[in-house]
Amino acid sequence: MKLALNRRAMFWLTCCCSFFMALWGCSIAKVPDEIPSRDFGDYRGAVHAISFAPDESAIATSHFPQHEYDARVHYIAQPCGNVRIWKHPNHPALDDDWFEYGLIANIKPGWLPIASFDLDGRILTNAFTEFFESDASGAKLRKFPISRPHVVDAQRRRVACLTDDDEPARVVVRSFDGEDLAPPLECPDPTDMRGHPPQLLRSFSSDGRWLITTTMNEVLIWDWANMKLQARFHAEFMWPSLIGGVFAPDGHTIAVAHSLEEVRLYDIGTSQLRGAFRHPQARLHNMSFSPDGKLLAACGEGEDKLGGGLWLWRVSDQQLIRSIRRSDVWGITALEFAPTSPILVVGDCEGEIRQYALSDLVHSTARAN
Repeated sequence: MKLALNRRAMFWLTCCCSFFMALWGCSIAKVPDEIPSRDFGDYRGAVHAISFAPDESAIATSHFPQHEYDARVHYIAQPCGNVRIWKHPNHPALDDDWFEYGLIANIKPGWLPIASFDLDGRILTNAFTEFFESDASGAKLRKFPISRPHVVDAQRRRVACLTDDDEPARVVVRSFDGEDLAPPLECPDPTDMRGHPPQLLRSFSSDGRWLITTTMNEVLIWDWANMKLQARFHAEFMWPSLIGGVFAPDGHTIAVAHSLEEVRLYDIGTSQLRGAFRHPQARLHNMSFSPDGKLLAACGEGEDKLGGGLWLWRVSDQQLIRSIRRSDVWGITALEFAPTSPILVVGDCEGEIRQYALSDLVHSTARAN
């Protein structure tokens, strides 16, 4: 009798332990992506940037070499970076798959190329030592007389570059013809650069007025035409988390990667804090607002081997409405909302690209934590 009771007690004790271990495991385990997605692309190096053509008929994905044995997302000196062009047979919101249409290969070894579409659907590629235009198949059409280019404005009329002959390098905005549109910008605290030039040029605002640059621990907002430093905000920098900050579509608000656990929303004109977006500890690689400014998405890699992460917030109340952790990759490294279609495209450190429907991310009851 006593033996039977002991066995029964052990049985229930084992069940209870298993139950609580399962609960504990769910709180820390690497939860796979359960949201429906369409995958395309294979290993071509980590995805650094994603850009849609204006009519959404094509996507350009920029890749940098990723060391396959590294425990972190970390680019290597060889082979060269490249840009891949993807076409869609109909419309990205439909169920047809993207297919690879063109390739811009052998960009400067070890460099992180950035490709974007101009308003006519041609591809502009910043490759640090050169800036050139290609057609949708990847064939180069012309090279612009610009060296050390980094960021192109939304109107595709200007490019922010580093100066060639200064140490540390300064930032200058030029036309596509190579003309300086304003004197170079002077970093206010060169010692903050810790040996790095102000090369982390992130983006222009939608109207082209503001320009983001980052130091090792700050995001700087410039009224570049008037050589005025408009605002500066603290940001957590940790290589290769180069995002720093991103403009909202209204051109008056900026999201800043304040720390490894928080993104802050600021008013550019007043520098006032407007809200904060919390997320699990992670190095953020990219952030993007939806075209209507109602959503903010961020992606990155966990600090404690939890895998790549994708987070989606509602801007109005900073509510986290979707959190996806992937155990199969070290980091999700790039993301971009489509200009008009309700889709989000993300890329990871192994070169895979996924497309999500916003309806699945926002309204689906199945949540990955």
